[in-house]
Amino acid sequence: MSQSLHGLLHVRLQAIASCLRRVAVDMSESTRMANARSAGVACRLVWLLSLSSAISVCADDIKVSVPEIPPLVQSTRGGQIVDLVHALSSHYDGGRFLIEGPYPFKRSIDNVASGKSDMHIPLLFNPAAPNPPPGCIYSTESMFHVVFVLYVRNDHPIRSLSSLSNLKLEGFSIETDAAHIHLFPFPLEPAVSIESALRKVEAGRIDGFLFAMKETDAVLRRLAFQDIRRIEYGSFDARAIFPDTPKGRRHEAIYSQLLRDCNTSGECPRLLGDLAHERFVESIW
Repeated sequence: MSQSLHGLLHVRLQAIASCLRRVAVDMSESTRMANARSAGVACRLVWLLSLSSAISVCADDIKVSVPEIPPLVQSTRGGQIVDLVHALSSHYDGGRFLIEGPYPFKRSIDNVASGKSDMHIPLLFNPAAPNPPPGCIYSTESMFHVVFVLYVRNDHPIRSLSSLSNLKLEGFSIETDAAHIHLFPFPLEPAVSIESALRKVEAGRIDGFLFAMKETDAVLRRLAFQDIRRIEYGSFDARAIFPDTPKGRRHEAIYSQLLRDCNTSGECPRLLGDLAHERFVESIW
């Protein structure tokens, strides 16, 4: 091989080697950039997840325990009270109202007293016996008024509201829902259910059953007991209860403000319908 040809080959090999080095550098840079992009995506995902977790932690959700009181609470998705809670939740910027249940009435209250839930609704507020269940506080705002009625046999000596006031139910065997025993200034016995209590009244096994008109009338119509008489006992605020803790008092303030705003706008009365202005009905037949 001539010297000139050898020199040319050497130059070409140097050029090829230089090209390969540039390719290697370019590939290394591409890999580095790809890795950087992957790292950037990973960092953004971690940031988003951290932000999501922070928002979740910071959200002041309120767990609402509701009792089994058809038709006011049919499920976590249906009933006038459930509809109202959903409406309040839609206006709550700090979190959500999360409905749990429905539970037996007393268990729903116990959920709040034990701290398992943040709120129970509704519960009668009786000025004659104003103390809430132990470990709880009442809301300052009432959702609606509830009419309580005493159900007795037609032949019972209590004939009217005036005689009811004079007798004060002392000495009589009267049942009510177990969660409401402490809400009246006279002795009451816990009822297993509305139906069982009305059957006892009809059979003469107890003197009467004292409970909310709307819910009890619905059962009485179904049972079609014609020998049971209804006596109006009184109209009371239906309020919510919260744990007697700093968190519970904060949630109470949030709830009561939202409820005031909802009442002012007319949204709550519209959702509650006739429940917003409940009055004693003389006859259900």
